[in-house]
Amino acid sequence: MRIPKKIRELCRNEEGSFLGTAIFLGIIIAVMAVTIIDGTAVYYAYKAATEVTKEAAGSARQEYRLHRNEFRSGQVAVDHCEGKGLEFIEVRKLPELSGDAFEVTCGADAETIAFKHLPWLNGLVHQRVSSSDFSST
Repeated sequence: MRIPKKIRELCRNEEGSFLGTAIFLGIIIAVMAVTIIDGTAVYYAYKAATEVTKEAAGSARQEYRLHRNEFRSGQVAVDHCEGKGLEFIEVRKLPELSGDAFEVTCGADAETIAFKHLPWLNGLVHQRVSSSDFSST
């Protein structure tokens, strides 16, 4: 493929502006890609933490229904969260809403490329989620 004479002259006369533009666009695309990848990692960490805390609350509630022991129910929630690789933070019984409901709080760290190095975005890396299970079964 032959490059037209006018385009060759334009590239020569601009003295590197094409290369500068290409580098600038490459940097912009790289920053956007890292932002999308890190945002996706944060979203999936939050989603996983939400699912696991919901399951842990359900397990604690089921254990309490079987044995009527709050400590044992809390230990089931701790084991469930830690077994799934999350940081266990808190479990508490919610007698005001339902006699055997539990609220479980766990934390998950997102595997990010850049967010963990930026102080104003570092709070997004650690997701702290609380969930309760109010199912009737």
